[in-house]
Amino acid sequence: MQKYTKNELMDIMRKQDRKKVSIKELLFILKDNVISTFLDEIDLIQRKLRQLEERIELLEIKYEKKKIEEKMFFRRIPKNEAKSLIKEYISKNPGCLTSEIIEDLRLAPELVIKILQELEREGEIEARKIE
Repeated sequence: MQKYTKNELMDIMRKQDRKKVSIKELLFILKDNVISTFLDEIDLIQRKLRQLEERIELLEIKYEKKKIEEKMFFRRIPKNEAKSLIKEYISKNPGCLTSEIIEDLRLAPELVIKILQELEREGEIEARKIE
């Protein structure tokens, strides 16, 4: 398949106007050119897709590694012990943020949030939104 430039196609169309190229030949050339252009575009899209897949794979690897690091970072302690630590932390650090509790006590975010909700339901703490 030969690919024509825009100017070459215009020349071919002018020749057709002067009847030097048949309509059938012109249509064949145009069809051939369109197909070639589409194939080039498909090839480009496939290359970009492969690049995106590679980037996604790298991000998934980084995410899994981070999850493993986070699991290693957080202490595994019984819930009642965590609850006592959190209550003590809050009493020493009134107005503290949830993220500070998580980081300073090295407790899993899910556990801290669950305990804070429990303490709020029990009326032991009052949660406030950050403004």
